[in-house]
Amino acid sequence: MIYNEHITNLPNFSRAGLGFELPYTKVMDMIQQAFPNKTIIDSSMLMLFENHYPKIKHYKLFSPPSARKKNMLLVQLLDPTGFIENNNPQIKDFGWEGIPTVSNRNCDFRLVAEASQGMSKHFGLDSRTDYTINWGDDFKPYIMYNRKPHIHRIQAVDLLKKHQLLDEGYVSLANELTVGEAPKHNDPYDVMGNDNILPKYNGSLGNDHIWASHFLNVISESSGPPCSFLSEKTFKPIVGLRPFVSFNKERTQYLHRAGFKTFNNFWDESMNWVDQIEYVCSQSKETLQEWYESNEMQDILSHNRFHYFNAYSGINYGFLDDFLKKMSIST
Repeated sequence: MIYNEHITNLPNFSRAGLGFELPYTKVMDMIQQAFPNKTIIDSSMLMLFENHYPKIKHYKLFSPPSARKKNMLLVQLLDPTGFIENNNPQIKDFGWEGIPTVSNRNCDFRLVAEASQGMSKHFGLDSRTDYTINWGDDFKPYIMYNRKPHIHRIQAVDLLKKHQLLDEGYVSLANELTVGEAPKHNDPYDVMGNDNILPKYNGSLGNDHIWASHFLNVISESSGPPCSFLSEKTFKPIVGLRPFVSFNKERTQYLHRAGFKTFNNFWDESMNWVDQIEYVCSQSKETLQEWYESNEMQDILSHNRFHYFNAYSGINYGFLDDFLKKMSIST
């Protein structure tokens, strides 16, 4: 089994409570038990940290013959990028074409969802009970944080401008648009791939006043459609009792499979994400308050938060267990 043992030694890897060590170890143990005779290559850590650990590049210096590939398994559960998709030219560079894979693309297990529970507890969000909305002068219909300026986020902000919605919400984009304080990130050992010119990563809900002054959370994940990768960005509105809209329908569909509820009874979730925001922004503040305080929405919000801290983890690991069982039968 080849996996990245550096995980327990990475500086600041558990920063802000976002700890991967325990769920990562559990997942790799499950995979190894399901496939005891396979060579398991974990590309998650390998590719994410290659710039910080150049010595681990030797893991990539092999191109197995086709006859050996059936006895291998390529695993990538942490990073959402399409490194291990067969249409990615890097697959050929690594000699990994045709190797069976376990990834966010073909398995519903979400590793970061497990790690983000530790983050929520680190910031006391699991025990906090007051997430009420302040409907005063600072209220805005939505919030959308974009710390890293990925291309799909830049395009999303441009789309908000085009629809004249940018000023309707609290929107950030790296250091170009900032919400509240945006301290610079100056960690020279930044293993999460952050840039030192970007606002500092913070796993909390951010500025409490701003959180209390918005209704809708626009989930701006680090990967664009059609990927259904989830990180703490998806779970913050769930923990912080806010309705939400995602950039793509695949994430909403995943949340339904995982037992969460969404808000189609309040607006049409089949619409494009920006059209959903536009519809919400077209409502009066009184209507949004009526929606938020309704028994129906409060039931959804309460269900999602309770589900996340209780049943979801079992469902999440169940996704992986079922996938591995089906995979072992087919191979």
